[in-house]
Amino acid sequence: MSDSARRSKIVFDAVRALHDTGANPFRPGDVVARLRSDGRPLGAWEVRGELVQLERLGLIELDADSAAWHVVE
Repeated sequence: MSDSARRSKIVFDAVRALHDTGANPFRPGDVVARLRSDGRPLGAWEVRGELVQLERLGLIELDADSAAWHVVE
């Protein structure tokens, strides 16, 4: 698995964990905080980039009106 794919998986795992606790929609800062609490800190810009990648994969979507992300069911 490439470093990019590994980082995407780490971010998506954090997103799913947030979703499972009821945090849907979520913001990049929520993901950053979750990763930090899991001992896998990433910068806000890194997370934001990964969210765009996950959106391209069809796993999450951005609500442009609220600027919040949500998991695609």
